[in-house]
Amino acid sequence: MKYEVVNLLDACVSRTVEANSIEEAIDSIEYDTNLCHHCAGRVDLEDVGAFIVFDEDGNELYNDTYTGMLNEKLEEANKEISSLKKFIKDLEDKYF
Repeated sequence: MKYEVVNLLDACVSRTVEANSIEEAIDSIEYDTNLCHHCAGRVDLEDVGAFIVFDEDGNELYNDTYTGMLNEKLEEANKEISSLKKFIKDLEDKYF
């Protein structure tokens, strides 16, 4: 039996750009990524999937990768949990 196996590879292209906003920085990236002659016959370049933007000090300002979105949701959930814990404590202090 023959099998076709697809190996999904992660790669990134990083550019330092001058911009007035995160959106402008993302829009200014030129998609001129090329493969070397060894890889060109075996690897297909896909459309851009996500962006991560850092400031000059290396602080992450924007992340729309799957992991970045999950981290954002986790942060929101943790804030909600903290709020609910405070609410429960306030109720306990008031009624017990």
